[in-house]
Amino acid sequence: MPFPEDDGISVMPGRSTSVGMRQIRISRLPPNHGVCSSEGKIEDFYVKHFNTEYSKLSCSKSCYQMIIMEFCACAVPFYFVPQNVTICNMTDTVTGEKVVVFFGTL
Repeated sequence: MPFPEDDGISVMPGRSTSVGMRQIRISRLPPNHGVCSSEGKIEDFYVKHFNTEYSKLSCSKSCYQMIIMEFCACAVPFYFVPQNVTICNMTDTVTGEKVVVFFGTL
């Protein structure tokens, strides 16, 4: 699944720009080779809810979101938010500090 916010490009206005892309397919080894794999130990929200193919980035984002949901009882708004899960109030200093601490350790 593409994540333009992570892999996007910048284009200057008033200039001619050429962009080339190619699709590649990556197959990950199943566990015990790690928790991020096509048959991983965690639920990949993007594969499940958007019917996309596995990617290490979608697995990592899902893993991060699950950690935040477990420890903060809410989900950060900049990753997929499952139904019936409260979105973290990022302006609340306690919640915001917890998110920053977890984000810095991953």
